[in-house]
Amino acid sequence: EQQEVLFDIGCAFKIHEVNFDHSKNIWIVHMKLTNEARSIVETYLEANRRVMEKGNVLLVFGLLLTEMGQYHQAEVYFENLLSSNMIDDRASLYTNIGRVKFHQGLFDEALVCFKTVYDIHRHEKTLDYQDLARTLNNLGLVYLEQKNYDLALNFHFDVVKIHKQHLELPELLSANSYNAIGVIFTYKHEYKRALKYLFRAMKLYEKYLPTLDHPIMATNYNSIGLVFYYTKQYDQALDYCLKALNIREKVLPISHPHIADSCNNVALVYHHLNEYEKTLDLFQRSLKIYEENHDKQMRIPICWNNMGLLSLDQHNYDQAIEYYMKALDLYNNDDTNKNVHMEEIGFTIDNLGVAYEMKSDFNNALKYYRQGLEYQSESPERFVRILIKIGNIYQEQGDYDSALGHYQKVLTRSDTIPTELISSVLMSMGIIYHRKHENDLALEIYKRVISLRKHLSPNEDLELAWTYNNIGCLYDDMSDMKRALKYQQRGYDIRRKSLPSSHPDLATSLNNLGRIHQALAHYSGGDQVEYEKALKDYKTALHIRLKSLPIDHPDIAVSYYNLASLHLDRQEYEEANNQIQKALSVQRKLSSAHHPDIRQTINLENKIKIMLDYRTNQSKQGENKAS
Repeated sequence: EQQEVLFDIGCAFKIHEVNFDHSKNIWIVHMKLTNEARSIVETYLEANRRVMEKGNVLLVFGLLLTEMGQYHQAEVYFENLLSSNMIDDRASLYTNIGRVKFHQGLFDEALVCFKTVYDIHRHEKTLDYQDLARTLNNLGLVYLEQKNYDLALNFHFDVVKIHKQHLELPELLSANSYNAIGVIFTYKHEYKRALKYLFRAMKLYEKYLPTLDHPIMATNYNSIGLVFYYTKQYDQALDYCLKALNIREKVLPISHPHIADSCNNVALVYHHLNEYEKTLDLFQRSLKIYEENHDKQMRIPICWNNMGLLSLDQHNYDQAIEYYMKALDLYNNDDTNKNVHMEEIGFTIDNLGVAYEMKSDFNNALKYYRQGLEYQSESPERFVRILIKIGNIYQEQGDYDSALGHYQKVLTRSDTIPTELISSVLMSMGIIYHRKHENDLALEIYKRVISLRKHLSPNEDLELAWTYNNIGCLYDDMSDMKRALKYQQRGYDIRRKSLPSSHPDLATSLNNLGRIHQALAHYSGGDQVEYEKALKDYKTALHIRLKSLPIDHPDIAVSYYNLASLHLDRQEYEEANNQIQKALSVQRKLSSAHHPDIRQTINLENKIKIMLDYRTNQSKQGENKAS
């Protein structure tokens, strides 16, 4: 009489259409029994067999909602089961409610749930070590997100210890904790240890997961990719991050926040590989998914920050500032988790300082950098990085004593900061002594930088190129062209090997090499071979800059200026005038008529005009004599 239809738990249906019956006020789903997706169903059920063995078949639907990223619906479902008393296993219910809270970013509430589960386990007559290990793992994950890394490590190592004492437990328990331990060491910047545990987890996942196309596998690949990203091994980072994205696109709904996470991480790698178009597309895709997921709103400012960094690299400073302000507003308006976001707020404020500095708005840059120092008292490394940036601004303003004062503060903390930061500070001090014409002291400091950088990883080669570049410029100013050429060539060779052919730093090297060849030609009384080398370097530098920089970038004006200077040396006055007008056209868009760069360019223009007039007069005098 009840007219019930019973389905076996393993049944799979294919949905043909869904429509709403207005007369009955119900949705009607037309579907047909099929074997087409049997393997998918069996794989899912196998992965959740533990839940079903304990008689909690009703939990399976909630688990599916959770994995699909439908966290609100999952929460409602589990809360209803809890209040209805349909399931005796309250530990499993609280575990799943805690997982949903965790995915929603409600870490304090998740912690309450997992602690409740832990208390239930402790009062059971027979302790189930598998359930206990899972609960300890969940507690560790919450403490990880709350940045309580040492406590999180304790919980995850407890799981590993339980597994070693009870080898009959599933290997995936240890795999999950190994993965979490790897992530914690990543956050602690202990990258070798991070990879050790992440790879250990990967081997277990690949062996014991029912399929490699599994969300957990994607999480592991993603974590490995991020370690390679942080250690500047971008090709390997891209490989693992793309693996993670491909799996997630295959098995998760298109708007799942984990897909947004992967898009964001792949974009970060493409950014460092100078693939700006791909980078922006992925950041925008990531942002769209987060905006559609109410539970992931606090991932949105991460996207704004990343898009700001991309805008900075494209010299779009106002756009970058707009993105950073949006990010800062979101963080400041999140009253419930403001303390959790202190690090992110400090990072965003620092980015604002960088944007204003690159825009040459030094007052605002100093304002945000000083504000940023207040957020970095817990991190000695970040604190000194900001001190360096403040010193750099004073250096840019010509206040060398204030700059050196900040750099000296950094060196007094040298015991607590990485070698690469010490070398960076010494490099800045070398530049100051160079500008003060204390060349011997500058040279001594630059050579200390080389000594330090040669002991760092091969990925520091590009920084070494800048040191060679600066030593080359120093020898140029000392009129030691032979040594100048030697060091500039070393820097260029590193950049040519490490950078894409259109990178602006290559243009910097070529520009400096051109200046040296031009000087050598000048000193030798007009050596045409050296002039040709200079012309080739200048033209190639200009070509790169036109391809990679905005059309009104000041470096493009520098290239036009150098070409004008070279053509003047070669007595090619018409072409010299053509190039100097292009330089002025760019500079007048950027600066006032009183700017030192414009005054320097006008001085060269005047010299060219004098020679043009002289040649015109000579030509007229020649014509008069002939007539």
